[in-house]
Amino acid sequence: MEKPDIIIRRDGAGFAVEVVPSQPGHPIRYFDNSRSAFGHAGGVRMVTGWRKVDLTVTP
Repeated sequence: MEKPDIIIRRDGAGFAVEVVPSQPGHPIRYFDNSRSAFGHAGGVRMVTGWRKVDLTVTP
């Protein structure tokens, strides 16, 4: 089984951090700014070792 990914994406005027596939104890979190969103995602990554995926940048 593959490890989950931590997805950071734009959500309206803010940002959302979500673990895919969903995991107990890691609900979707919404933030007003990118610094808070990336900080939360970094904390989850440090604790779990899961990969962060940044979907906030458009190609």
